[in-house]
Amino acid sequence: MKQFENLDSTMGARNHLKNKVSMKVLVMLSLILVSISVNAEECEGYYVTNNLDTIQCKINISKNIFHKDVYHFHRISERVRLIDAEGTKNFSPQEIASFVVIVPNGDTCKFVSVQTDNRYFYREMAVGKISMFLIYQTHPYDRSMLTDCIFFKNNESTKLGFMNTIRNQRKKVSLLLSDNPEVLAKWETAKFNLDTLQEIIKEYNR
Repeated sequence: MKQFENLDSTMGARNHLKNKVSMKVLVMLSLILVSISVNAEECEGYYVTNNLDTIQCKINISKNIFHKDVYHFHRISERVRLIDAEGTKNFSPQEIASFVVIVPNGDTCKFVSVQTDNRYFYREMAVGKISMFLIYQTHPYDRSMLTDCIFFKNNESTKLGFMNTIRNQRKKVSLLLSDNPEVLAKWETAKFNLDTLQEIIKEYNR
């Protein structure tokens, strides 16, 4: 009996050791995947002070190497770190009027301070009779990026909600476009996505 007990004890110890090793391997793999999935690049850009001075700078922006056109804008939406001729500086919304970063794919991305929000810089997508902005936020659990969409018309705001969770907020946009039947008709048959939204709003503003 003692031999069986010793064998059980030995096997239990081995299984426990295997489980610990497996957990350590999984943790290490997770850390490696996280580290390689984020690739920071130094990009050209500029910022505009509240006195309307334009200052050239460089801004680090990270992206997911598995999705080359996905940039982690949520990491600069609450506080942007940049380098100008004087060195490294950090700015929060309202401390500067805006900043622009030219990302590696060539897109020029402009972020602005909005008087009604002291927490986030808003990415400017269209400006005119209807102004369209994106607000990038950090998911509270997995730290991934959440993208909120907001419109301003006649000093009133309309929020669509997070673009990666909403199913169809077409009616909200239709109400904004209701005074332009031609654009409204195009919108009601268009595919619902961010690029389409931007194009429709730009057409409305022409």
